Amino acid sequence: FVYEDETVVAFLDINPVNKGHILVVPKKAFNNIFDGNEETFAHMATIAMRLGNALKKSLGCDGVSIHMNNVIGQDVPHAHIHVIPRYESEKEPKITWSNKEEYAEDESAQVATQIVAALEE
Repeated sequence: FVYEDETVVAFLDINPVNKGHILVVPKKAFNNIFDGNEETFAHMATIAMRLGNALKKSLGCDGVSIHMNNVIGQDVPHAHIHVIPRYESEKEPKITWSNKEEYAEDESAQVATQIVAALEE
Protein backbone atom coordinates (compact mmCIF):
# COMPACT_ATOMS: atom_id res chain seq x y z
CA PHE A 1 0.00 0.00 0.00
CA VAL A 2 1.06 3.60 -0.51
CA TYR A 3 -1.28 4.56 2.34
CA GLU A 4 -3.30 2.79 5.03
CA ASP A 5 -5.27 3.84 8.10
CA GLU A 6 -8.22 2.39 10.02
CA THR A 7 -10.72 3.45 7.31
CA VAL A 8 -9.02 3.20 3.91
CA VAL A 9 -6.18 1.70 1.94
CA ALA A 10 -4.56 3.23 -1.14
CA PHE A 11 -2.50 1.40 -3.73
CA LEU A 12 -1.24 1.78 -7.28
CA ASP A 13 -3.74 0.88 -10.01
CA ILE A 14 -2.60 -2.20 -11.96
CA ASN A 15 -3.71 -0.52 -15.23
CA PRO A 16 -2.64 3.08 -14.66
CA VAL A 17 -3.64 5.95 -16.92
CA ASN A 18 -0.25 7.42 -15.91
CA LYS A 19 2.43 6.02 -13.64
CA GLY A 20 1.53 6.79 -10.04
CA HIS A 21 -2.25 6.32 -10.62
CA ILE A 22 -3.64 5.44 -7.17
CA LEU A 23 -6.90 3.91 -5.95
CA VAL A 24 -8.30 4.94 -2.54
CA VAL A 25 -10.54 2.14 -1.25
CA PRO A 26 -12.60 1.93 1.97
CA LYS A 27 -11.87 -1.03 4.22
CA LYS A 28 -15.58 -1.42 5.01
CA ALA A 29 -16.95 -2.26 1.59
CA PHE A 30 -19.75 -0.38 -0.10
CA ASN A 31 -20.60 -0.30 -3.79
CA ASN A 32 -20.78 3.42 -4.54
CA ILE A 33 -21.79 6.78 -3.08
CA PHE A 34 -25.43 5.72 -3.10
CA ASP A 35 -24.95 3.09 -0.40
CA GLY A 36 -21.91 4.41 1.46
CA ASN A 37 -21.78 6.76 4.40
CA GLU A 38 -20.79 10.41 4.29
CA GLU A 39 -18.05 10.13 6.91
CA THR A 40 -16.21 7.38 5.02
CA PHE A 41 -16.57 9.14 1.69
CA ALA A 42 -15.35 12.43 3.17
CA HIS A 43 -12.33 10.61 4.57
CA MET A 44 -11.66 8.99 1.18
CA ALA A 45 -11.75 12.45 -0.43
CA THR A 46 -9.38 13.87 2.20
CA ILE A 47 -6.89 11.05 1.60
CA ALA A 48 -7.24 11.50 -2.18
CA MET A 49 -6.32 15.16 -1.73
CA ARG A 50 -3.26 14.26 0.40
CA LEU A 51 -2.18 11.68 -2.16
CA GLY A 52 -2.62 14.21 -4.97
CA ASN A 53 -0.22 16.52 -3.17
CA ALA A 54 2.19 13.62 -2.67
CA LEU A 55 2.04 12.78 -6.39
CA LYS A 56 2.81 16.38 -7.35
CA LYS A 57 5.73 16.46 -4.93
CA SER A 58 7.12 12.99 -5.70
CA LEU A 59 6.53 12.64 -9.44
CA GLY A 60 6.53 16.28 -10.54
CA CYS A 61 3.16 16.04 -12.26
CA ASP A 62 1.46 19.28 -13.27
CA GLY A 63 -1.85 18.34 -11.66
CA VAL A 64 -4.08 15.41 -10.77
CA SER A 65 -7.48 14.07 -11.76
CA ILE A 66 -9.59 12.80 -8.88
CA HIS A 67 -12.36 10.60 -10.19
CA MET A 68 -15.00 8.13 -9.02
CA ASN A 69 -17.52 6.26 -11.15
CA ASN A 70 -20.82 5.44 -9.46
CA VAL A 71 -22.84 2.77 -11.27
CA ILE A 72 -22.40 4.15 -14.81
CA GLY A 73 -18.87 3.37 -15.93
CA GLN A 74 -18.15 1.50 -12.70
CA ASP A 75 -16.32 -1.72 -13.61
CA VAL A 76 -15.65 -2.87 -10.04
CA PRO A 77 -18.59 -3.14 -7.59
CA HIS A 78 -16.61 -1.65 -4.71
CA ALA A 79 -16.29 2.07 -4.08
CA HIS A 80 -12.92 3.58 -4.97
CA ILE A 81 -11.50 6.96 -5.89
CA HIS A 82 -8.91 7.33 -8.63
CA VAL A 83 -6.07 9.80 -8.06
CA ILE A 84 -4.30 10.21 -11.40
CA PRO A 85 -1.15 12.28 -12.00
CA ARG A 86 -1.59 14.54 -15.04
CA TYR A 87 0.92 16.35 -17.24
CA GLU A 88 0.64 19.36 -19.54
CA SER A 89 2.45 17.30 -22.20
CA GLU A 90 -0.28 14.65 -22.41
CA LYS A 91 -1.75 14.29 -25.90
CA GLU A 92 -5.15 13.43 -24.43
CA PRO A 93 -5.46 15.09 -20.99
CA LYS A 94 -9.07 13.94 -20.57
CA ILE A 95 -9.70 10.81 -18.55
CA THR A 96 -9.71 8.01 -21.06
CA TRP A 97 -9.10 4.50 -19.83
CA SER A 98 -7.69 3.53 -23.23
CA ASN A 99 -4.37 5.36 -22.77
CA LYS A 100 -2.97 3.09 -20.06
CA GLU A 101 0.71 2.70 -19.27
CA GLU A 102 2.51 -0.38 -18.00
CA TYR A 103 5.13 -0.48 -15.27
CA ALA A 104 8.52 -1.99 -16.00
CA GLU A 105 9.61 -4.80 -13.67
CA ASP A 106 9.90 -3.47 -10.08
CA GLU A 107 8.97 0.05 -11.26
CA SER A 108 5.63 0.09 -9.38
CA ALA A 109 7.44 -0.59 -6.10
CA GLN A 110 9.79 2.34 -6.79
CA VAL A 111 6.89 4.69 -7.59
CA ALA A 112 5.02 3.52 -4.46
CA THR A 113 8.12 4.19 -2.33
CA GLN A 114 8.39 7.73 -3.73
CA ILE A 115 4.74 8.44 -2.91
CA VAL A 116 5.04 7.03 0.63
CA ALA A 117 8.13 9.19 1.23
CA ALA A 118 6.29 12.29 0.04
CA LEU A 119 3.39 11.54 2.41
CA GLU A 120 5.82 11.34 5.33
CA GLU A 121 7.37 14.75 4.62
